[in-house]
Amino acid sequence: MALLDVTRMESGYGKLPVLHGVNISVEAGELAAVFGPNGAGKSTLAKSVFGKLPLSAGQITYDGQRLDAVTTERMNGLGLAYVPQEANSFPALSVEDNLRVGLAGRRGIDTRTALDRAYDMFPVLGSRRRQRASTLSGGERQMLALASAVVLEPKFLLVDEPTSGLAPIIVDGLIEKTLEIAGTGTTILWIVGDDAPKILPHADRRFLMQSGVIGGEWAKNETLEENELAELFFGTGRAS
Repeated sequence: MALLDVTRMESGYGKLPVLHGVNISVEAGELAAVFGPNGAGKSTLAKSVFGKLPLSAGQITYDGQRLDAVTTERMNGLGLAYVPQEANSFPALSVEDNLRVGLAGRRGIDTRTALDRAYDMFPVLGSRRRQRASTLSGGERQMLALASAVVLEPKFLLVDEPTSGLAPIIVDGLIEKTLEIAGTGTTILWIVGDDAPKILPHADRRFLMQSGVIGGEWAKNETLEENELAELFFGTGRAS
């Protein structure tokens, strides 16, 4: 049984439909990537899976439990964590207070140990722990967003284009850290942006999103040539 199973999911914004019968399955321990052109519906997929948008049809199950009727707080308790593309930190709070927010009230997680783990993975955050998040660079804010998920010790991590708009050297570092998280056994669903050629070779399962539907699926042993990827990435329509 898949850890995450999305079945015939339909979702959108009010009366504007974006996703049309999406099916995705992710096995425990996998790194799965969803890629496609801008406007294909990738972020809508992420928001729908994590309950930020209601479904108009279909269902989502996680570890055998229905997820589409579960609150965000309950999702965190089930071991899921979500790093949205935007608004993924509290600008007025310090780095450390950002990390502590998610830990508040969480049973079974030692706060000091969790913070040390985050600082070990992202040393730059340790050196800036007293700074406000608003003073961090774009890359550092994305590190903080990932670290805020890491401290929760998630079994399943959903990340929405964490490398979008960043300098190549920062992109490479964030990819390395995300792969490091995957290496701990955390299952990851990675919404991929323009850095798909760097990320897709590492994925165990790859889903192409086109105009709100899944237009193709490839396992890790199925090669996606660069020219084929370019055609898939740029030769499709827009959804939202």
